[in-house]
Amino acid sequence: MEKISKISPTFCVYPWMEFILGPTSDIKLCCIADGAVKDENGKAYVLGEGSLDDYWNSWGLRQIRKKMLNGKKIEACKYCYYQESIGRTSYREAFSRDWFNSKYGEDILERVEKSKTNGYRVEKQPLYLDIRPGNLCNLKCRMCAPDRSSKIYTEQKQLLEDNPSEAGSLLNINY
Repeated sequence: MEKISKISPTFCVYPWMEFILGPTSDIKLCCIADGAVKDENGKAYVLGEGSLDDYWNSWGLRQIRKKMLNGKKIEACKYCYYQESIGRTSYREAFSRDWFNSKYGEDILERVEKSKTNGYRVEKQPLYLDIRPGNLCNLKCRMCAPDRSSKIYTEQKQLLEDNPSEAGSLLNINY
């Protein structure tokens, strides 16, 4: 964790090494990021509206990298910040630690350092792509979310119909 904390208190490894193509064609930072990465006009990046290379060094992702390196919090990362605020280890902390302790640690440090002098661009391709082509799933894993599992979506829809007064709390589940 020492290498990571020296980079920035809000640093996360993911914008330098991976992204997710979600079931609704959105492109996100990671599996728990709140919403898709957006361009300078606030429009979400989606699959089919440009190449993966266009996204990898897009305005939106470069802004996220810049903010992280400058110690600024990213709105999409609020779940991790919340976990940390209540004393838990967040995905951001755990995954950054794990990736830095892997055989890719030095490569990631190199990506971060080069991006600082290259307009926050990462010249190397992502190390990891998380591709989620849909939400048709016959499982109801509790760590998943309705947009990723048709079974959980159906269950949550039924809960909302049966308990309309609880809709606010049911919809504010953090994944």
